[in-house]
Amino acid sequence: MQATRTAVLPGVEVAHASAGSGSPALLFVHGFACAKEDWQGQFDHLSASHRCVALDLPGHGESTRVQACSMPQLAQAVNAVRAEAAPGPVVLVGHSLGVRIIIDAYLAAPQGVAGIVLVDGRFYDGDPQEIAPRIAALVDGPGFDEFARSSFTSMFTSAPTRPSATAWWPARAGWTRCSAAACCSSPSSGTRRAAATRCAASRCRCCTCSRRTSTPAAA
Repeated sequence: MQATRTAVLPGVEVAHASAGSGSPALLFVHGFACAKEDWQGQFDHLSASHRCVALDLPGHGESTRVQACSMPQLAQAVNAVRAEAAPGPVVLVGHSLGVRIIIDAYLAAPQGVAGIVLVDGRFYDGDPQEIAPRIAALVDGPGFDEFARSSFTSMFTSAPTRPSATAWWPARAGWTRCSAAACCSSPSSGTRRAAATRCAASRCRCCTCSRRTSTPAAA
């Protein structure tokens, strides 16, 4: 993908690529330790009838490396790219961590959003005050590095212990422990609500901890 860069925060530029034309535009947001190229298949097929835009989140791919980046800042990055590359009606498409990010992006700037597609996000039912410590324990038990490595390799390979797989993910995404931990522990509002989801934890340690409401948008 041929990328251009957009300044989204002081000292932070986000790389993004676009193809095709047609409304509504489709804006693709990747997941943890991934990159815009993961959407190449969708680009190839859908750009025949829609404008397609994909970005590298801060700390990923060709975007600026960061030492700290909150969930609201990631959502801000998405909306900045949207304003430049897809200013008309748009469908936001998020995978994994991208699910939480596009929900926050929509809540911050709902105008012009024609739809939201949630791919492999995660929802939690129950009391947020009880859920948050359990989620934190999943990360703190093995340590963040091992948690991230295991989570990533289990998504993309059937052999999580394969050396090539376990060595590949951090170099590909360009994440450091510091930047990844910052993204995954940002405070959530608790007062912001969407029709389909709302944050369920005081710290988003799992990246996509949203709570299902009575009218979920996706299973």
